[in-house]
Amino acid sequence: MTRQARPLILGCLIAALCSLAQPAAATLLPLVGDTHTVSSLPTSNKGIATSLELAGPPISLTTKNVYVQFDLSVLPSGTGGNDVAKAMLTLYPNTVTGLLAGAFDVVRLTSAWTESTVTYAVAPTLGTTEQSAVPVTPAEKKDFITVDVTNAVKAWLNGSLTNNGLALVPTAGVGLNIKLDSKENISTSQIPQLEVTLIGGQVTSSNIVDGTITGADVADGGLRNVDINFGTNTGGSNTQVGAYALSSNTTGGANTAVGLSAMNTNTTGSNNSAFGVNALFGNLTGNANTAVGFGALTNNSTGGTNTAVGMNALNSNTTASDNTAVGAAALQMNDTGTYNSALGSAALQNNTTGSNNTAVGVLALNDNVIGSQNVAVGDSALEDNTGDSNTAVGSSALANNTSAGGNTAVGAEALKLLNTGDQNTAVGAGALTNTTAAGSNSAFGFRTLANNSTGSNNTAVGSGALVYNMNGASNCAVGSSAMVSNTSGSENAVLGVTALYLNVSGSSNTAVGRNALYWNTTGSENTAVGHSALMGSTANRNTAVGAQALSTSGSGGDNVAVGHSALAANTTGSWNAAVGRQALYKNDTGINNAAVGQAALYNLTSGSSNAALGNGAGVNLTTGNNNIMIGHGGTAGDSNIIRIGSGQSATFIAGISGATSSGGSTVYVNGSGQLGTSTSSRRYKTDIRDLGDTSSKLMQLHPVAFRYKPEIDPEGHAEYGLIAEEVAQVMPELIVTDNEGRPNVVRYHLLVPMLLNEVQKQQRVQQMQAEQINSLRAHQVVLSELRRENTELTSENAALRDRLSKIEQVVEQLAAEAAARPTRLAHYDVVTPQQ
Repeated sequence: MTRQARPLILGCLIAALCSLAQPAAATLLPLVGDTHTVSSLPTSNKGIATSLELAGPPISLTTKNVYVQFDLSVLPSGTGGNDVAKAMLTLYPNTVTGLLAGAFDVVRLTSAWTESTVTYAVAPTLGTTEQSAVPVTPAEKKDFITVDVTNAVKAWLNGSLTNNGLALVPTAGVGLNIKLDSKENISTSQIPQLEVTLIGGQVTSSNIVDGTITGADVADGGLRNVDINFGTNTGGSNTQVGAYALSSNTTGGANTAVGLSAMNTNTTGSNNSAFGVNALFGNLTGNANTAVGFGALTNNSTGGTNTAVGMNALNSNTTASDNTAVGAAALQMNDTGTYNSALGSAALQNNTTGSNNTAVGVLALNDNVIGSQNVAVGDSALEDNTGDSNTAVGSSALANNTSAGGNTAVGAEALKLLNTGDQNTAVGAGALTNTTAAGSNSAFGFRTLANNSTGSNNTAVGSGALVYNMNGASNCAVGSSAMVSNTSGSENAVLGVTALYLNVSGSSNTAVGRNALYWNTTGSENTAVGHSALMGSTANRNTAVGAQALSTSGSGGDNVAVGHSALAANTTGSWNAAVGRQALYKNDTGINNAAVGQAALYNLTSGSSNAALGNGAGVNLTTGNNNIMIGHGGTAGDSNIIRIGSGQSATFIAGISGATSSGGSTVYVNGSGQLGTSTSSRRYKTDIRDLGDTSSKLMQLHPVAFRYKPEIDPEGHAEYGLIAEEVAQVMPELIVTDNEGRPNVVRYHLLVPMLLNEVQKQQRVQQMQAEQINSLRAHQVVLSELRRENTELTSENAALRDRLSKIEQVVEQLAAEAAARPTRLAHYDVVTPQQ
């Protein structure tokens, strides 16, 4: 550029700058004194306190007043009250106690004081009220409050009032309870600030124009508002616009400084850009920095490659590099933290040494001091954070997190109240918003786990899932409104919309499917898989697999239902097992039932201890007990009945053939297929009578030898028995008919008592015949005796005859002799013996 062109360019720049709207420059006055007093501690001095407390009744029982004083000497010499366009006092309440709005008054002080001696008993005198009833609401916590104190500053500059500072006192009858940072607070330090804006006016000898100090009328500008300097240093390619801009530069090159004291102390730093009052004010050797805004990168000395856009952005940064701050007070307190990015008013404002943080949004990561590797996107996201490796995306996400790390929050107010819990993940507006110290939770969806406070190891996926959980732990809920009412229940697993919806404290439950275990509140160790499975259950240890399985179960426990609508109507029945669609469908209060097969025991309502196996097995049972139905529908009134099969042609039972038993009863089958034994006890009998001649027809039966047809007995074994049709003609009571009424089986077991009857009859005949024989034998003995006696008599008779014969001979001899002697025998008769 030729020297001839410079006056033209200079004139154009001056004209352009003079055309800027008035008022012009603003100056931030140094805070030289701040303290507060406490009515309950009238002799206590708070000069070294790190906070300024302002309180009063009725919100606070204690009255606390704040006193502040600023240094006017930094204003240009000769500045008077008429030169002031505006003076604004800026306050930053970091604590607002109570739910009601409060207010305070700003009052001029009329007596001198020092912060090291002021107490409530010895306090400066209050004068005129500058501003009354300045409102403060709970919503203004950690937000800036500005108060117009222009008249007080004008009075100080005009000399009508000594600069003894200002008092902040609670408004009478309104009160408040807040805390402000004091200048002794080196960690967060949002100290009270007084910014004075001057009106344009005369040119003073302090203006630097084209490299020379001049008192000439360059323009009708204000005091130290505009400076254009092309040659006050030895560095090259520098641009300075503003009083004291780059005023200390020596060899630094390619710098641009626009604004009062911009890059004021820079010496060798190069490639920097500073736009705004005090921007990069303290930079010495730092390179490649960009500062845009009042106080941006003010205290940076050697830090490089920083970008600060906004009032007080990166204000306290000294040696840290590679930071980016866009927004008023963004990264304001950063000292040595590096690789931070802050976009938004007060984003990462209080960060000092934390590094690798990203904050996008008003107050994002605002209170982070040393935390690193955090990401915050959204107003107040990770606002109170000091922990590491957190990610917050959304308004107030992880807003209250302090030292916890490894958390991820995506959505407005997600993990908002988390304080110390680690490794939580919240995705969705309000997700895990009330969690404070819990860890290892995962929430995906609107207000998932929203009320969780201390419960850990929970997983919630779906809008409203586990929304009311407070301290329940190790739960997994997937589905809109899944486990929505759970507060303290733990170790539950849920998959499905509104599954375990009303669960409060029940634990160790598993629910898969819409409305599964919907009404369960305190029941535990239940398993429900399927739409509306166990929907009405409040009991324990139920298992339901299938849509609407155990759907209306109330207090009944220890049930197992597998299949669509299995045990669907059960309310208080327990210890039931149903496998198959609609198995035990109507069971209400029955217990200890087992049904396997579609519609098995379908109509059973209150019966107990039944077992059914097969499609429709026991379907006709309603209230019966102790039945076993296998492949048979049963009968409504059955109790203590076993039914196996329906319409089968053969039965094979292992373990019987070849097995010998030393006792037991013979098993029989009637025409309808009922098994049984022929009981003999009088307890089971009536109309007992003798068989009599009932068995006499047995002799008409025709025993035969035969072989079964090949389809029955392929081996053709020889058999012996009767023909049922023939027996039916003689003794039909011995026949068992089939379902069609045809003779089918001979009741051979009945032949035994009938044969016994016939044997007994024969026995009686034999007995009678034996008696007759014995009688005959007795007669024969008598006859033998008679014969013997007769023989003996015969012998005796023979002897007698022989003797008689001899006698006769004698007699005859005698007669003869008598005859010879007749006179002598005349008087005697001779008798002849009878034969």
